[in-house]
Amino acid sequence: MENVAFSDLVRDIIHTSGKLAAQFGYEYVDSEHLLLAIIDESLKDPKAGGVVLKTFKQLGIDIFQLIESIETTFDPNQTSIIIEKIPLTHKAEFMLKMSVLEARSLQKFHIIEAEHILLSYLKVGSDFSKNELTGKFNLTYDRVKDFIIKLD
Repeated sequence: MENVAFSDLVRDIIHTSGKLAAQFGYEYVDSEHLLLAIIDESLKDPKAGGVVLKTFKQLGIDIFQLIESIETTFDPNQTSIIIEKIPLTHKAEFMLKMSVLEARSLQKFHIIEAEHILLSYLKVGSDFSKNELTGKFNLTYDRVKDFIIKLD
């Protein structure tokens, strides 16, 4: 198996997802924390997160409405916690592993980027992705992948 690495942006996304999970009172990082972190880090560094931002813009996604929708999936009764290292759920871990396959499918064999995690999120799915992303935002795996391919 070839060596693959997470880009700096992806490492930041993973780190931020832990902070977001704690901020929302969770003791674990789930797939929606990763999704929110993808958006958060892409907005912080538009150059690095350009593919994700261009994809959302081109597909007519209101990023701030999307953020609001993601945040509604978190339990409002949770309070912020302080925890040194927050583990990933099996689903979030699986998403990161799937991002390697997504990168390979796009002929990116050595580096995992934010768009690969986004694709894996859309492919693996959750109730939120099936209901909100597909229904409300029309953000589907095929639409996103097609657009990313056009960008290359």
